[in-house]
Amino acid sequence: MKLSNIILTAFSVLFIVYLFGVCAEIRLRGEKKNMFSYNPVQRFEEKCSSNYKTKIPLPSFKVLKINKISQSGLVVLGENRNTMFTVFGDSEKKIPNLEYHKSGDTLIIDKMNGTARCKEFKLELGESGPELIIDSMSVTLACKTESLNRLSLKGSNASFIFSDIDTNFKFMDSLDVDLKNNSSFRSSIQISVKHVAGKVSKHSEMDFWSAKVKSAEVEIGEHSRIIIEGKRYDNPDPSAQLIYRKLNQEDSGNQPGK
Repeated sequence: MKLSNIILTAFSVLFIVYLFGVCAEIRLRGEKKNMFSYNPVQRFEEKCSSNYKTKIPLPSFKVLKINKISQSGLVVLGENRNTMFTVFGDSEKKIPNLEYHKSGDTLIIDKMNGTARCKEFKLELGESGPELIIDSMSVTLACKTESLNRLSLKGSNASFIFSDIDTNFKFMDSLDVDLKNNSSFRSSIQISVKHVAGKVSKHSEMDFWSAKVKSAEVEIGEHSRIIIEGKRYDNPDPSAQLIYRKLNQEDSGNQPGK
């Protein structure tokens, strides 16, 4: 047998032994592990952190609007009671400053003076589930609690990515979306959602492939689509208005006369 074949066989055997070891550990400890899990919070700290940063506590609000202050951002839900904005810089003189103002119950983050390290920021929100409005940015959402009461997302030319961070996040009471102008919402988390509502329009998409949705009513506008529970619904006609509606079978079964 050639030396190269012997080496290849040896590596194959070692890899198989490693896989059996991982499976045995999961079975013995009763844990479900993902060897290739993606933790956006850990990635942000490892990739973007430096010795120079600023942490800005933000005032209370019911609606948060973020204009294009960076290429992307990380929004952590259920982190703490107060809202905290964190950004890193390459040096003490290059730590970005944040400009924001309030209009009624709406907090508007106008701009960031300077460029953040990795062109990314971190925003920690509480469990109240405020309405989040994003313009021309990509935002990764991560939840640190077992459940969320409500999540409301609005975006224009925006991207929302709901990511898992190895927690016991399993349930969301309601998700409201308003996506337009090439916006998207994508989630691969296996959770249960009581109700999904809203609309997608103007070349936008909502992808809730792995979630278990009990009820929904979503308007699908021109050249837009939604994906719920592995099924895809498109609207290729600009003159048509389509509505995806799903009834909660548990509620309908409890109605009088049912």
